[in-house]
Amino acid sequence: MANCELCGKTSEKLFTSLIESVSMSVCDNCKNFGTLIQEKSFTNQRRTFSQAYDDTGEYVDDRYNLLIKNKREQLKLTQEELSIKLQEKISLISKIERADIRPTIELAKKFENLLGIRLISKRGIAEKQVPNEKYTGSLTIGDLLKKK
Repeated sequence: MANCELCGKTSEKLFTSLIESVSMSVCDNCKNFGTLIQEKSFTNQRRTFSQAYDDTGEYVDDRYNLLIKNKREQLKLTQEELSIKLQEKISLISKIERADIRPTIELAKKFENLLGIRLISKRGIAEKQVPNEKYTGSLTIGDLLKKK
């Protein structure tokens, strides 16, 4: 059983729905608040926003909330003023700054353009280009911990 990320209701079947530019796992009642992306049954693995990537391998920096909040405060903007400039709801801005919701790639690009900060990076490009000289052919527990 899993909980709906919008209303908190426990459900065996969740739907991935795009609500206010954020991909969320929601119950049958809440799926109509956005655009339905995918239907899925509950599994024991919990989906987290920090593991979400788009097809190009781009991802939103894990410190997104601090970067956005610090730059907004540096520019002396309120959350309300920022929400007006981004044409997004103030509640979404607040949730992003609290790290309750990870912004989508599209929304992160809007933040980048407006605030002049860098939030989007490519995953693993530098790691793939640098050969590991100590590679022995087998993985150790330490190798697995480094990957996380």
